[in-house]
Amino acid sequence: MATPHCVRGPRANWNPNSSTKVARISHPCFIDSKPTFPLYMPKGCTREDVCGGSGEGKVPPLKDRWTENGQTFGDFLQKTFERYYDWK
Repeated sequence: MATPHCVRGPRANWNPNSSTKVARISHPCFIDSKPTFPLYMPKGCTREDVCGGSGEGKVPPLKDRWTENGQTFGDFLQKTFERYYDWK
């Protein structure tokens, strides 16, 4: 399953009938952290603010993978793998 991502098209004022050509170029940017890096909620946010969205069902719910404020990235990643691949 693909990593959730966003593709942006050309600016809104682009004219498909223009002689100016616009290239679509992909540039993936993946973010990774040290396994011991603690994951904290942004100040002023509640767990519901951060984990409230249910998504489309393709990605395991964040609330099931990020189980506590300050959880390490390594623990979060392990729980994510367990949910995606049903590892026990």
